[in-house]
Amino acid sequence: MGDTPWLLGDHRTLADAYFIGIARWTRYHEVLDRRDYPKLQGLFERLEADAGVRFAHAIEKGETPQGSGAFQGHIRLAEALRRLLA
Repeated sequence: MGDTPWLLGDHRTLADAYFIGIARWTRYHEVLDRRDYPKLQGLFERLEADAGVRFAHAIEKGETPQGSGAFQGHIRLAEALRRLLA
């Protein structure tokens, strides 16, 4: 990681979303202590503070967080694939 706030530069990208999805499992699996890697820990903290990340975590916990209204609920994988192929 360089001297930019996000993995690939000055703006968040899909790489940051992927990172937060994986990095949070380090706590669950006790694989490593992110504090040993200050830049990655800083990125983790910035992403954890992001409204979209907080929203996603709440959805995963079964909560009903306040959002913009764009989230309209879950669909099954088969339905998502059907829509993609349509």
